[in-house]
Amino acid sequence: MTQSQTAPKLPLHMRALLAAFSPLSRLLHRLGYRPLAERCSWCRKDLPAGAAFYIEGRRVCADCAERGRRRMLRAAWAYVILSILLMAFAGVGAVLTFRRGDPDAWIALPILVASGLFPLGCLWFVLRAMKASNRRADQTEQVVALFSAMESLDAHAPRHPNKE
Repeated sequence: MTQSQTAPKLPLHMRALLAAFSPLSRLLHRLGYRPLAERCSWCRKDLPAGAAFYIEGRRVCADCAERGRRRMLRAAWAYVILSILLMAFAGVGAVLTFRRGDPDAWIALPILVASGLFPLGCLWFVLRAMKASNRRADQTEQVVALFSAMESLDAHAPRHPNKE
């Protein structure tokens, strides 16, 4: 028998999953996602241990972290301003609906509240998710550092022969 005849074959659904998700990991790798790499994810500068910051769970240097913080702060304020403008336009629409004497004008108030609070709720959710991913990445890095320290201690420990 040949090797191909005796080798176990993967089921069709496993082959389909591998075909679907293998390119995804390669794409993430090409885009710079290397969670355990010892360098900045944005500028590729080497980072010493403990000098990493995290943005969206990615390891970055201090310069990139400051740039990213400023960029996210500008984007968050733009998002808040756009939400306020949305609420203002929705408020004008609600006032015009009340002035017109529409019998269903009460529907405008919940729509006004929902249209104003939904984008801000989305911003809050995104910030919470980003902080959680940063926390997880930091914990993962600490665990990897502890594991490598334990392995180095184990490698330097004297070996005693078995006493029989």
